[in-house]
Amino acid sequence: MSGTITIQHNGTIIENKSFDLKGSKETDFDDFFPTSDKANGTYTVSTQLASGAKDSQTFRDLSTIKMIGVNIQDNQSVHVVSSVY
Repeated sequence: MSGTITIQHNGTIIENKSFDLKGSKETDFDDFFPTSDKANGTYTVSTQLASGAKDSQTFRDLSTIKMIGVNIQDNQSVHVVSSVY
């Protein structure tokens, strides 16, 4: 299973990562991005699997967000997730 994760800050791409979980038996995958050192503004986190499944979330106030991650289930669905302080 492979895919991409893109982070935009105020519409500008600041991070674009590919991942490949070849051989992994896990059906859940979290790739977390710490946000404590990020500047203010609007962040959009988008992810897409090679299968075409995708999700996106926009965050306007990162001061309450502890981390942002991606959750993949059964190699078919993907969701951008976050945890708050």
